[in-house]
Amino acid sequence: MTTRSDFKNFAVFTVDISSVEQKTSKEGKPYAVASATLPMEARSGASHGDPMSLRIVALNGIAASIVAGQHTLVGRLGYDEKDGKGTIVFFPTKVEPAPTDGKLRNYVILTLRAGQDAESRYSDAGNFWTRVRMALSQGKDASGNYKPSLWMTVKGFTSKEGNETVPQALARLNKGELASITGRLAYEVSASNGKGYVNLVAFKVEAPQASQPEAAAEEDCPY
Repeated sequence: MTTRSDFKNFAVFTVDISSVEQKTSKEGKPYAVASATLPMEARSGASHGDPMSLRIVALNGIAASIVAGQHTLVGRLGYDEKDGKGTIVFFPTKVEPAPTDGKLRNYVILTLRAGQDAESRYSDAGNFWTRVRMALSQGKDASGNYKPSLWMTVKGFTSKEGNETVPQALARLNKGELASITGRLAYEVSASNGKGYVNLVAFKVEAPQASQPEAAAEEDCPY
């Protein structure tokens, strides 16, 4: 049986922060709310990718560390829906300077549930790849109602060396099954309807396991 402690929600992003508001809760504790964008790698034929908008909500005594500019944040992902619009929320637990090597960070480990059976295909070049719609659960609110889930399309591709391990692992997923996915977020805006879609490009796919302390998860992060 999978317990809540088996679920992973860990992310490291280099973001551009703007519109920072420092606030105080009813309990007198400081917190910060800010707008941010996560830059994306360029798609084929484009000079740059579509940036993904985030709302930053900083608690745990690091509110004062949220300032405008480019920073690397360590934390977890969330999702909020109001008036029919969805917003990706990021809850940082650590704020670090922007990387000096110029390589912007975009790394996640998320336990997701498949909303459909996986779909596999071959590219024009004959490479095997798989995609599946999956959801990041946020559990229940204080009233016992389920919070909205963050849906994304997880994609796994054959490596340049011809290794099919990742797409084959995704291909075995059936609707309702859980998997812990390590990878990077991707974002694209449809030219037909202007809507933004969140993708997760998988580097590793595994069955959920008991989560490790956050420090151990950071050691796994390749930066």
